[in-house]
Amino acid sequence: MKPESGADRSWKAALLFVLYCLVVAVLYGTVHDLVTAHVAVEYFSIHHAKVIESDNPIALALVWGFLATFWVGLLGGAWLVLTNLVGPTMPLKWQWLRRGVLIVAVASLTAAMLILVSFMWLTTLVPMAERKRDFENDRRLISVAMAHLTSYMSSAVLTFGLGIWVFMTRKQLARKRSEVRLPAD
Repeated sequence: MKPESGADRSWKAALLFVLYCLVVAVLYGTVHDLVTAHVAVEYFSIHHAKVIESDNPIALALVWGFLATFWVGLLGGAWLVLTNLVGPTMPLKWQWLRRGVLIVAVASLTAAMLILVSFMWLTTLVPMAERKRDFENDRRLISVAMAHLTSYMSSAVLTFGLGIWVFMTRKQLARKRSEVRLPAD
């Protein structure tokens, strides 16, 4: 099924889409941080600013899952609204963009978790004789840091790419529409 144009151009529809992006981003960040906080709670409790007086991985994941991603959802949603509404061509339906946002979230989360597992596994290849006293702690911290880096980079690249796809698809649909000269009613 190909995307169709004809989305609602109202501010209400655009704001609801941005709100959708914010919710998806916060859910993404919370799930991501629930996993990573259980692998290395020190990543949040020691190596980040203290935002709550707790070392509980669930509490830290809930707080940081929100703080680290709500603004990403707002910016990403705004970017996608702009690429969908700016210009003379008809916008795509919001359901297509919502589906794209979910694909970005699932792909980014999958990539981050694969990196986390891969780094955890790769570090087991270090011979026991070469492991320093803090090896296990460092191994977990580095794996979690790499998962977060992967999350940031893949989300940014994929969201930017989704916006470009929206813009290009709108142009392509407008071109096709102008080629098919329908008779006037």
